[in-house]
Amino acid sequence: MFTDTEFLKVRGLFRYIILYVLAEEPLHGYAMMKRIKKLFGNSYSPSPGVLYPTLQFLEEMGLIRSFTKGRRKVYEITESGRKLLEEHRKEVEEFLTRINSLRRFAEETELIKIVDLLRKIYEDNIVVPEDVKRKVRLHVREIIRILGELLGRE
Repeated sequence: MFTDTEFLKVRGLFRYIILYVLAEEPLHGYAMMKRIKKLFGNSYSPSPGVLYPTLQFLEEMGLIRSFTKGRRKVYEITESGRKLLEEHRKEVEEFLTRINSLRRFAEETELIKIVDLLRKIYEDNIVVPEDVKRKVRLHVREIIRILGELLGRE
């Protein structure tokens, strides 16, 4: 899906997305996951294994700080974090616009249903018969052709 360079760019952007979310208000980890999921139109929610190490990194860099509120650890952006975010705000907003545009395209064309069905086939450990593979391949080739035309390729 992503080249190595693109993946590293997105991974780097995740740090700025956290700052972007925290610029609105301090949040604890679970609330932050929900806010990011909403920001991505419910199409992506960071796992704790991605979020918390990133939060730790940002805190070590002095871009955010944490405090305890009740039983929860709450994170807030620092002045240094705000300055860094402002340097990258346009990049973050352009990325979110592109991601949400792609998500809307996938929903409007029902391609998202294909992803959901593939996930269900995987989860249910279903062996796909050859005749079904053949039928799907024909339709997918047509989708590839149409999208290729959009990109100016045949």
